[in-house]
Amino acid sequence: MIPEQILAEWHQWGLASPPDSILSIHGGLTNQNYLIRSEGTEVLLRLNNTATSLGIYRDEELAIHQHMAKAGLTPAVRYHSSELDYWVRDFILGTPLAAAPSSEDLRAVTEVLSTVHAQRPRANLHTLDVQAACAQYLAQCDGHSEAVIRLKEEVSQLVPLPADDACLCHLDPLPANWLRDSEGKFWLLDWEYAALAHPSLDYAALQLQLPENKQALFESFIPESLRAVMADARAQVRLLDLSWRLAHATG
Repeated sequence: MIPEQILAEWHQWGLASPPDSILSIHGGLTNQNYLIRSEGTEVLLRLNNTATSLGIYRDEELAIHQHMAKAGLTPAVRYHSSELDYWVRDFILGTPLAAAPSSEDLRAVTEVLSTVHAQRPRANLHTLDVQAACAQYLAQCDGHSEAVIRLKEEVSQLVPLPADDACLCHLDPLPANWLRDSEGKFWLLDWEYAALAHPSLDYAALQLQLPENKQALFESFIPESLRAVMADARAQVRLLDLSWRLAHATG
């Protein structure tokens, strides 16, 4: 449910009149999303989860999102509250990346990721330390749990990725965060975990979500310079995801 004080700010969202309809959009693990219609205009309102345990830097996310919108990679933000507890962006009708994408779609999304990695937003961004992030999540769990003890041991054995190659990464490019519009263009959504990191982590995060028969095909589209570290990148992504889910009791 959208608080009344937020709905009262509709005139700041580029709408000509109050909302005609509000539809809750399900599927996100972190935030609440709503499709808002007003006289033929459609926008998406996102209520941001402000829990510090998530390890999300909303000011960085906004700066990255605005830069990526200018680059044509993600829908533009129309309005954001001063506290960053919600914002409104353009709504683009489309479909998520298929669970078993075609070769053409896999090639297209790898090209988008390469474009992302070449971006240089004018913002002070934090650098992702996977081991530290895992430790932060696991510190929220029962330290005597066998699963937590096992994960801590695995995290301690992670092989670091070359720090000199760090660049802007999305870090959560799962199929649900891709949107293919009616013209076939792929948009990348939800930049809340974006940070400076090794680019192989983006490819690994998506690769691990693909069916086994698509993973090898996807790797053939990954830049050749990164393939030597992909096994280490997949290990980091797997443990980061497990630590996050254990801390937030998800899946």
